[in-house]
Amino acid sequence: MSGLKPIRAIERGIMVMRALEEIGAASLHQLHGHTKLHRTTLLRILLTLEQQNLVRRGLGDGLYRNTFAL
Repeated sequence: MSGLKPIRAIERGIMVMRALEEIGAASLHQLHGHTKLHRTTLLRILLTLEQQNLVRRGLGDGLYRNTFAL
């Protein structure tokens, strides 16, 4: 397996989930500051995680949170 490369999109998704685990509920701005991912990339990752029920966005405050789906 030494010649195999990791899948960057999965690495980034895990990075976002770990950031939410560390800082708790967070805005897009806070996640951008923590992960240094481009905002457009971050939005696409968050949308994908939301569609898979791994992340949710609060209706009242608009903050992103990890779910307990796993």
